Amino acid sequence: MISSSADLQHLWRKPAKAQRRSGSGLILLLVWFAIGSAHLPAAEPTPEDFEFFESHVRPVFLEHCAACHSRQAGEPEGGLS
Repeated sequence: MISSSADLQHLWRKPAKAQRRSGSGLILLLVWFAIGSAHLPAAEPTPEDFEFFESHVRPVFLEHCAACHSRQAGEPEGGLS
């Protein structure tokens, strides 16, 4: 007969070896996913994507970045072009 809660604790804990296997399995799964997804081609942009870029992203680049980081600015800063 089980006499105390301390005697029940072994029923709730995983053995240390099983815990290590589950951690290494997770790492292996993440590495496999990262390597596999690196070879997926990018989706082709849609006309809506171009419209969004031209109306929301390009104006921000032109206002805040192009003065220093464009070919028209002379020698570009930061090696971005």
